[in-house]
Amino acid sequence: MLEFLRTLGAGRLAAMGAVAAILIGMFAVIMMRVTTLAMAPLYTDLSFDDSSAIIRQLESMGIEYETRNEGAVILIPQERVLRMRMSLAEQGLPTGGSIGYEIFDRTDTLGSTSFVQNINQLRALESELARTIQSITRIVSARVHLVLPKRELFQRDREDPSASIALKVRGALDNGQIRAIQHLVAFAVEGLSPERVSIVDERGTLLASGVEPDLEGMVSSSLQQRANESEAWLRKQVEEIVSSIVDPGRARIRVAVDIDFNRTTETSETYDPEGQVVRSTQTREENSTSTSQEGGVTAGNQLPNADANQNGGGDREASNSTDETVNYEI
Repeated sequence: MLEFLRTLGAGRLAAMGAVAAILIGMFAVIMMRVTTLAMAPLYTDLSFDDSSAIIRQLESMGIEYETRNEGAVILIPQERVLRMRMSLAEQGLPTGGSIGYEIFDRTDTLGSTSFVQNINQLRALESELARTIQSITRIVSARVHLVLPKRELFQRDREDPSASIALKVRGALDNGQIRAIQHLVAFAVEGLSPERVSIVDERGTLLASGVEPDLEGMVSSSLQQRANESEAWLRKQVEEIVSSIVDPGRARIRVAVDIDFNRTTETSETYDPEGQVVRSTQTREENSTSTSQEGGVTAGNQLPNADANQNGGGDREASNSTDETVNYEI
């Protein structure tokens, strides 16, 4: 009996020791979490160049950081995120993996040749367009390639510029957003038309062909869009009616619209014989008068006002003609 009590007491002591150890471990974990700084993402989806440049800045400033996803995500203490973003923005970071017009801020470009300057201008224009496209919702990253033919002496030898864009999107882009990107790039490049801009996504799906527009394809796409809009409007109206009877979300509505897009154009011309209208009128009138003198040519009839002193002597002839042309509108 005594031995049993001793064993029972030792077991209780061991259990109490285990509980104490667990409690100490829990308190240690809690203290470590309390004392550890709360980390928040500074930037996500960074390119390798941007990640390296930002890490160098953080190390020079002595700021604690963490990296994830192979450097694509950088975390720093949460209370320093906003201030650090403003500081990095003053230095032009992140650049999105590309260098825009700041390439001309470098001092080593002053003695470069015109060929190098033209290449740098093309690179800068492509990078600036890529940055602008990335500011659009659902666009994660973008790359722009421009083909700008050199100026030709004769107009017949001139070639139109073109552009190709590779996008990494989050979700899907609608037709309006695709056309907006085409117009954005086209109006930023001299001589480039929106139809000459080709767009693909990261899956290799052709979003815009970049060829001359197909009128039949454009018409069919527009008609299909009108049909889809009509279906969506009717489905919404039916859902509102059904939802007022049953609970919202308890009914599924499907609407299929068959629209007859055939058109008939009729042109008619009606002629009223009784309703003639004068279109144009042309009138010409001629008057002429001739007088014959008696006695031939003398010194008296050559004087000024000699005819007035003759009191109607001689023969006088007068003629008058009138010609009128009237055109009527039937």
